[in-house]
Amino acid sequence: MSQRKKDIPIQPKRAIVAFGNPGTGKSAVLNSMVGKTVFQSGVAYNGTSLTQHRQIHQHGDVLVIDTPGLQEAGENKYKKNLDEFSAAISTGLPTRLIGFVNTISGRVVESDLAAVLTVFSAVKKKFPKRANEDWIIINRVPAGKDHVLEKVINIVMQACFNQNLGVYIGFINHSAHGYDQDNVLFELNENQKKLMDFEEKLELVIPKGVNLQFDEGVYKKILLLVACLVVAVVLLPEIGAFAATAGMISVLNLSSG
Repeated sequence: MSQRKKDIPIQPKRAIVAFGNPGTGKSAVLNSMVGKTVFQSGVAYNGTSLTQHRQIHQHGDVLVIDTPGLQEAGENKYKKNLDEFSAAISTGLPTRLIGFVNTISGRVVESDLAAVLTVFSAVKKKFPKRANEDWIIINRVPAGKDHVLEKVINIVMQACFNQNLGVYIGFINHSAHGYDQDNVLFELNENQKKLMDFEEKLELVIPKGVNLQFDEGVYKKILLLVACLVVAVVLLPEIGAFAATAGMISVLNLSSG
C-alpha cells in the first residue's frame, strides 16, 4: 500500500510564472527556488534570451514556469514571446506572476520596468478582481548603498501606484553570489522562500486558453511615466513617501549574501 501511494504522481495545485526582458535573472532565481538547475541561466547578449521557449518544472505541488525574454530583438520574436507568455499563464491553477527588472549603475532599466508593468496592466484588465499576490523583483541592486536602493524602490513603488497595481517588491543585491554566472545555485534566504508560498485563492486562477492583449500604446505611456519618475526621484527623492503610504506594497530583501 505504501509503495502504491509513493507511485501516485502529485497533482499540481498552484503555479508560478516568471517573466521579464532578457537577462533580468528570471532563470537563476527560479533555479534557486527549486534547489537545482532546471532552467538555463546566465548572461544574455545582444538582446537575445537564453530561454527560447517556456519551460515547466513541477516542484512538489507547484508548477514553476520560465518564459522567454519579453522584448527580445526582432519584432517577430517579440510577438512570439508575448504569445508564449499568454500560454504560460493559462494554467487553470491559482497562479503567482513574478516580473523581473534590472538596475544598471544604480538606476532602474526603464524598458524592463515598463515591460513588466505593461504585462501586469494587461492581466489586471483581463482579470480585474485578481488578488494581489504578484511580485516585482529588482535585480542587481548595488550592495551597501541604501540611498541608491531607496531611490530605486521609490521609482518602482510610484510606477505601481500610478497603474493601481498592488504587488510585493523584492530586491537582490549585485554582490549576491551566483546571480551573474551561468547555471549556478545559491542559498535562499527566508524571504525568497516566500515566493513559493501563497494560498490557493480562487481569485488567482487563470483559466486555460487566455489570450492577453498587449497594447503598444500602453507600453509607450508607461515607459514615458517611468522615465519621468527616474528624473523626479533623483531631483526630489522625498516624493517616494507618497507611494510608501499607499499601503499597497511590501518590500523584501531577497539576497542570500
